[in-house]
Amino acid sequence: MTALIRDARHRRAVGVRELARRCGVAAPTVVDWERSEAAGTIQVETLHRALAAMGERLSVRSRAQTIAFERLERREQRLGLELHRSIATKLVTDPEVVLESARSQLGSMRTGLRGGALEWLDQWAQLIEDRDVGGLVVVMLGTTQHDIDMRSVSPFTGLLSSEEREEVLARALAVVS
Repeated sequence: MTALIRDARHRRAVGVRELARRCGVAAPTVVDWERSEAAGTIQVETLHRALAAMGERLSVRSRAQTIAFERLERREQRLGLELHRSIATKLVTDPEVVLESARSQLGSMRTGLRGGALEWLDQWAQLIEDRDVGGLVVVMLGTTQHDIDMRSVSPFTGLLSSEEREEVLARALAVVS
């Protein structure tokens, strides 16, 4: 299932004994938490407690998912989708690097944005802050109008090399043929 506690421990360089000390429990309890998390049986309160002890925040939210795939008629929409398909691959492969790059882009992007574009940027910021890789991928690969709008103000620019961008452009143009 998930390994949020273990991943946070590794990211924060916190050992099992140290986390146990911070939570006021025995080390075997932390091991049990990690096992129950992997099995999908951990209680949300326990997960929150362990993450909070390491300075991390658990965020749980629900959002509707669109199953239908809508054909993208406009060239720039197809290009945006293909660019984000490549970025999504990088995100899944190396989330730390991609999230840090996007986080650094957010501040400079805010200047000059208003209305819907600023709201979409705020939604990107929340997904990035929550480290919601799954949610990010859904938006990156989605075909709803909301997904298309979000991609129009994406903080993931600059993650692809010139060669990667050329390959993406070729793929996007091939879809038309």
